[in-house]
Amino acid sequence: MTLKNYLYKVLNVKETPEGVTYSISLNQECPIYKAHFPTMPITPGACIIQMVEELLEDHLKMNLQTAGVKNAKFLRVLKPTDEVICVNLAQIQKQIIKAQATITDRTDTVYAKISLICNVV
Repeated sequence: MTLKNYLYKVLNVKETPEGVTYSISLNQECPIYKAHFPTMPITPGACIIQMVEELLEDHLKMNLQTAGVKNAKFLRVLKPTDEVICVNLAQIQKQIIKAQATITDRTDTVYAKISLICNVV
């Protein structure tokens, strides 16, 4: 299942010297938040990792599958009510698909840092 346009929507894409930054908004009405957790909804870590994979696919124009997560640090809870979220993809290597992702808000509050390794499918 693809989370794009279900859990989140891409608002803007900006190329940077280091890689690319996606501005996204979270769908507060997504059923995932009804289950995780009904009285205090938060974005599951697995969904954050999948969002990074999907945005990397979009950027590289390739179908990818996560082969491993070298490192994942969830530093703050990502709530559906958080305004615009930025997913910065950097250090993208195309021989073996690897990327570093940092999830922040507009004030540069860091929610997560993830090192992802993917296979092309």
